[in-house]
Amino acid sequence: YLGKWWWLFDLTCHFKVQYFLILTCCSLLLGLAFRKMWIYGMIFGVFAVINLLEIVPLYLGPELLETKKQYRIISVNVNSANRNYQAVKDLILTEKPDVVLLMEVNHAWGNQLNQFKQEYPYQLFKPRSDNFGIAFFSKLKPERLEVKYFKDNYAPVPSILAIYSLAGRKMTVIGTHPLPPRFSVYSQSRNRQLGDIAGFTSATGGEVMVIGDLNVTPWSGYFSQLLVDGNLRNSACGFGIQPTWPDVLLLLPMLIPIDHCLITYVIC
Repeated sequence: YLGKWWWLFDLTCHFKVQYFLILTCCSLLLGLAFRKMWIYGMIFGVFAVINLLEIVPLYLGPELLETKKQYRIISVNVNSANRNYQAVKDLILTEKPDVVLLMEVNHAWGNQLNQFKQEYPYQLFKPRSDNFGIAFFSKLKPERLEVKYFKDNYAPVPSILAIYSLAGRKMTVIGTHPLPPRFSVYSQSRNRQLGDIAGFTSATGGEVMVIGDLNVTPWSGYFSQLLVDGNLRNSACGFGIQPTWPDVLLLLPMLIPIDHCLITYVIC
């Protein structure tokens, strides 16, 4: 809860589910197995409920709107060290999305994805040798498609800006991948980038969608600030916890949701 005071405090906010499970187990253990310690069990239970109250909103959301025309978009962090190119190709071929955002794209990944040029004629690649290359494929013709650098004052990383006219309505899609908050300067960079995106989306007319690996969970104050300042909502609400990182077997108990699709309130 003190994440805006110090970047290390912010790192502790991402594990609400784990805190809830541990505190609940401790509460039951102290309250049932050691009955003389029931008061301590109640204290643990109170803190478990506090964490639960921040998890529940992800299971509550507005009813889905029925629309005449639907579009599909996929956002994938391919992992620059990953060599399982076929898995990503199969995903695209199976799901047949209208728009594809790929992150951590290096030149090897760019070469592997050449087969989609015909099906996705509108493409923008910005490969890099680090983990912040990005690529965007679209079946739909955008009115504008460009690489955009949002403010971070440390190590600018590329984002994708695509503007469409769908059924006579303006739709702006922002694909982005800020730095992970591994160090103080990385954390500050991520926070500045998220803040700049919020300012951009609030000033943009029409409907807006922000997608990508944002390296932040819904429980961070910086994520909440992004929603408020950018007039956005988390599309995961109503679908529950959807963890996306890490993918290492031994670290699976630490799974947290850091990949997001944020949308404006008026989207339909």
